[in-house]
Amino acid sequence: MIILGLIVSLFIIVVAILLAGSNILYIVDPVSLLIILGIDAGVLAASGELKTFASGVSMLFTGTAGREKNEILASAAVFDMLVKSSLAAGFIGLLVGAIIILSNLANFTQMGAALAVALLSVLYGLIMAFLLFLPAKYSLTIKAGRM
Repeated sequence: MIILGLIVSLFIIVVAILLAGSNILYIVDPVSLLIILGIDAGVLAASGELKTFASGVSMLFTGTAGREKNEILASAAVFDMLVKSSLAAGFIGLLVGAIIILSNLANFTQMGAALAVALLSVLYGLIMAFLLFLPAKYSLTIKAGRM
């Protein structure tokens, strides 16, 4: 259900952009995506919870049968950490973009690319946090509560 919710939400965003008469490629920025995914991966690695994360992803797709409540709650806590790190990563991307803008005030072409990094980092961080990791956390928390 989480993937379905993500797909529906992204579809609505794409349709809104197209209805506004804009090009969908304007919201595609590899630098911003790298910032978000890189920081999330770094936080996950630094926490030492990669195995717990993998277990949580497995539980989301295959169910929680045969799993202990503490294992499910530990996985939910990892997804909660990723919610927070995605939001922080979006803010970090915003600051990186702002710094690039301020260092290139005389060069308007670089300012546009830097503004895209700033804004799209926030967008990608919000999408990862609220459309992927938060639903995963709540799904696991609800499954643990049923035990």
